[in-house]
Amino acid sequence: MEDTPTGSSLRTLHNQVPVLTGESSFEWDGRASGGSVVADATYVIVLRFRDSCGNEVSRKVVATVDNTPPAVNIAYPRTTDNLPLIVEVQGTVQDEHAQSYRTEYGVGSAPDGWAVIGQGISAAPPAGLPAAILGRWNTYGLEAGPHAVRVVAIDQVANERIVIVPVSLVVRSNLITALATVPELFSPNADSRLDTAAVRFGLDETVITTLEIQTAAGARVRRILDAQTFQRGPRVAQWDGLNDSGQPVADGDYTVSLQAALASNPLLRQEEKVTVTLDRTVPVITVVRPSGG
Repeated sequence: MEDTPTGSSLRTLHNQVPVLTGESSFEWDGRASGGSVVADATYVIVLRFRDSCGNEVSRKVVATVDNTPPAVNIAYPRTTDNLPLIVEVQGTVQDEHAQSYRTEYGVGSAPDGWAVIGQGISAAPPAGLPAAILGRWNTYGLEAGPHAVRVVAIDQVANERIVIVPVSLVVRSNLITALATVPELFSPNADSRLDTAAVRFGLDETVITTLEIQTAAGARVRRILDAQTFQRGPRVAQWDGLNDSGQPVADGDYTVSLQAALASNPLLRQEEKVTVTLDRTVPVITVVRPSGG
């Protein structure tokens, strides 16, 4: 912004007001001279002072008006979707002055309470993808019937937006009780920090298990477990960011696919998926001031 305002005057807040030595304050309520609220934008407030001898000086301060709540979109799940055990809530949360958002689920068509399943500051889609992951909801143990997912977003000046999507859970036989990657973002660059992603999963029966890493399009990158039999209980596997040929894969989002077949009846099957992000790229730092060394 230039030092000298280029726009027209919207309102005179005070005129010829005596000011004593020391600190003083003035307030602007974001309205123009006619009383209407001004549009969201950055404005310059000009203060001009004159002493008893006629000496004058002016000072300028910048104020930003923001009356717009964050833009929130829940792309998945939708009301008509048949939900898996692990629901990755996907969408976007965007605001120029974002402060925070939280993703929650509640029981019933009009929940009395909400449980947090994800949170952040803002959420823009990763490159090449239509939406970001706003939260992960494990529905194991929840009764069939109506539920709801919502995102509550607030910006730095307390503008708030709430988006709610009603959903329904159906009765199913669960072979898998849990699936998660820890951490969800890892960096296998041999620096001994977050070099592997632990795939943690739970089983409710003795099952034949296959665990794969896939691209977003579903192509297999790495098979970690190949038709191995496990009894009921928690399990952990590791992915080091390599493909089946032992070569490092490119940075990006990958799908962890857990496939389970009941050992006593392999026709009873279940597959669950979660997303893991791989990032080996170091930060880019640009110094704009001072310039020229």
